[in-house]
Amino acid sequence: MTVTREEFEDVKQLMVTIARVAESNTRAIDQLTSNQQLLQQDIQLILHRMDEMQSQVRGLQTENRNILGLLQQHLGDGHGGAT
Repeated sequence: MTVTREEFEDVKQLMVTIARVAESNTRAIDQLTSNQQLLQQDIQLILHRMDEMQSQVRGLQTENRNILGLLQQHLGDGHGGAT
């Protein structure tokens, strides 16, 4: 089988186009990977902040229970209430 000069140039041009598309896809994949890593870092920061907030909530709950206990104790001792 003989390949004409025109067919050869067509195949050559097709290969150049395929190489350009492959390079473009590689850049896009690299960008997506980078974005995914940044997103993962953001998620980790959010999770860390949520843990901190949960700790603060638990601390406030404990403090509220302590205050309620003192108030109930104070009212139970006859130090409060209506006169």
